[in-house]
Amino acid sequence: MSRFPTLNSDGGKRLVFQYGYSVGKTKGRNNIIYPSIDFGLKTMKNLSISSKLYGASFGGEFVHVIGSGLQYFYGNKDTLNWVSCFQRVDLKAGRDFKLSTITMDIRKLFNLSFLQFRIGIGSNFYKKRLFDSDVIQFITSRDQINFIGLDAIMPYRILNFGIDVYITSNGVLSSLFIQKEIL
Repeated sequence: MSRFPTLNSDGGKRLVFQYGYSVGKTKGRNNIIYPSIDFGLKTMKNLSISSKLYGASFGGEFVHVIGSGLQYFYGNKDTLNWVSCFQRVDLKAGRDFKLSTITMDIRKLFNLSFLQFRIGIGSNFYKKRLFDSDVIQFITSRDQINFIGLDAIMPYRILNFGIDVYITSNGVLSSLFIQKEIL
């Protein structure tokens, strides 16, 4: 849920729309497949803001996701080959479930002739609130998930195609997406 939109540091456009599907694979649980819609806006050469706003339905439950973040690109001279990201996302499923996350990571960028590849580490801090009908009260828990993040983006004609993977001790979250750069 808290993955960042993959922004091409060499892209010539300022506004990016990204649509894809994410698959969560955890130990001992069924796979979860959900859509993801992200937007990115380059405010300067080395600073971008991102947002996500979408809803989905899982077995009769409606889920609403809203979030925003910053991506800061830096490096030696004019080579922006590092990126640090910070993002806050909230997920709400009716009145019974709420999940708030803050995700931070740092990644190294590698620009090849046909694709941009990034690898790094990060951490996701979350707070969840769940209504337990057995005890008729809300249960709140907080935790942290550390991850290794990998992503790649490949421009093809007017679209960018990409993949990203988050590897944790609990499982793997992977996404396939299509991006369109605008303006």
